[in-house]
Amino acid sequence: GINAEYGVFIMLQVVVVSQDEGLIKTLLKHEKFRSVCGRQQINLSWFWTESDEFSEEELKTSFKSCEIILAEPSTIGKYLFNPDYCAENMTKLKWVQSTWAGVDTIVKAPCFQSSVILTRISGVFGTQITEYCLAYILSFERRLWDYRSHKKWLKLPRRTSTSPTIGVMGLGNIGKHLVNILNSFGYKVLGLCKNKQEHSKDAVNKLFDSSELPSFLKHLDYLINTLPNTSLTKGLLSGNALSNCKPNCVFINVGRSSIIDEESLLQALNNKWIDSAVLDVFAEEPLPESSKLWSVPNILLTPHIAAISYPEDVASVFASNLDLYIQKKRPNHVVNVAQEY
Repeated sequence: GINAEYGVFIMLQVVVVSQDEGLIKTLLKHEKFRSVCGRQQINLSWFWTESDEFSEEELKTSFKSCEIILAEPSTIGKYLFNPDYCAENMTKLKWVQSTWAGVDTIVKAPCFQSSVILTRISGVFGTQITEYCLAYILSFERRLWDYRSHKKWLKLPRRTSTSPTIGVMGLGNIGKHLVNILNSFGYKVLGLCKNKQEHSKDAVNKLFDSSELPSFLKHLDYLINTLPNTSLTKGLLSGNALSNCKPNCVFINVGRSSIIDEESLLQALNNKWIDSAVLDVFAEEPLPESSKLWSVPNILLTPHIAAISYPEDVASVFASNLDLYIQKKRPNHVVNVAQEY
């Protein structure tokens, strides 16, 4: 921790704020993190927000000297969006590491418009998302739920007579992983992305951009959304967009709920533009008991568990980024604030 310009010892101030006590414990035991601490003295302040002993005043005091924050967006957002508070109490802040992949709730905070960098968790959710999507696709294809409802020794045909065509919206790390596994099942996979030239070598049968959305939708037996919430993706499937789908299409949303508003989704199901919907993300979470979505028979709901930020994964990403940071190198998974992801 020697500053080459001044030749003085520097103590790096890091604040960890989490609802998950396991993250804090895992980080303290993590081999890579401990190795980094062996080369750079770090003053680590951690706050478990669910603890009875949690003190917001102590947290605010820690912010005044911190250079790095590791936190869930839901925990840190109210501080970052208060420009007066940031200007007075977060003057030394240089880097925020999110514990989530999605950063849409904090990416527009004023501090990220200046010199503060924002990084997210990436490269660890592909397998989880793929498992989730495949679990539903295979259950629909083999009609596993139908056997229970029939209650007869009856051999049902597959849902689609040939291998299904699956559309993946978003070809980032998660989308690419999903596409590769779907290919291994022999499925035909179509991809929707912002820039077809950037994804020309991806393992999809055909690429589409958002201007070609109707043509993309009309081929699909399954539509999977992995897109983040940005100004460009918000409402992309709202209105009458899903009227372009095949009536047997199943919509699986593991991206963000903003891709389609609730009324548009219900309209698509009521008009039989699509057959069913599998939803893991919602405009309001937890989903209120009063929500109409609970009572729709061809909607399957899960409580945002398609991909979970496990403490081991978060600790690994943060420790690697911290190592790069103290070497004055660019951390991994830096958010492009202009593009909002």
